[in-house]
Formats: sequence, structure tokens, C-alpha cells
Amino acid sequence: MPDSKMRRLEAPLFDAAMALRIHFESISGEKEARATKLLAMKRPALFPVIDDRVVKLYKVAASNESVSLTQPPLRSATTF
Repeated sequence: MPDSKMRRLEAPLFDAAMALRIHFESISGEKEARATKLLAMKRPALFPVIDDRVVKLYKVAASNESVSLTQPPLRSATTF
């Protein structure tokens, strides 16, 4: 059962949330990690923390997935 806080956002709310994140990231000297940490403190269900560790983890997972999608499927040793 999904968490009740993790509902699908309506488009206007999503757009407002993204605008707020972009605003925090545009503040002089603020980077993505700090901006998402600040926003997550107030609304953790709306703004996940995205820091260097998370980005690296997703890059590795995406790279592995892209390799698996470009390779042909393995054939079974037994054929019918």
C-alpha cells in the first residue's frame, strides 16, 4: 500500500514545486544538494534529498540498465 503522503501531484502543484526548487537553486552559491535538503526539511514527501551520493547511485543504475537494454536477450540452453 503506498504511503498516503506520496500521492500523484496535480500539474499546477508540481509546477509550483519545481519553480520553488529552481528558485532555491538559483540563489547565489546554493547547489542542488543544499536546495533539496532545505526543501526536504519542510516537505520531505514532496522534495526528496538529491545529493552527490544519490546522483552517483542513479547514474550507475541507469548505466547498468542501458547496457542490459542494448544487449540481445540470452537464449535458453534448452529449446522446445
